[in-house]
Amino acid sequence: MRTGSAVQEQYREGSGDHSRACQAGHRVAFATASEWVDRLAAAHHAGRLQAKLTKLGRYPLIVIDEVGCAPRLETGT
Repeated sequence: MRTGSAVQEQYREGSGDHSRACQAGHRVAFATASEWVDRLAAAHHAGRLQAKLTKLGRYPLIVIDEVGCAPRLETGT
């Protein structure tokens, strides 16, 4: 998961709400759809899904990139 300045750098020249949020210095969690599925599945298997979701809930904006490009998995997206 990329946060803070890493996201701001990636979207420095982008447009949309995520770009404005980064430029304004807001906390943003960013990952591709497949990365989110992998991380949430790993948290679920480790019995820490609720803790992971609670942590993600602290971010005012969560960006899921490449939604249309992610492969569909039986247990994921």
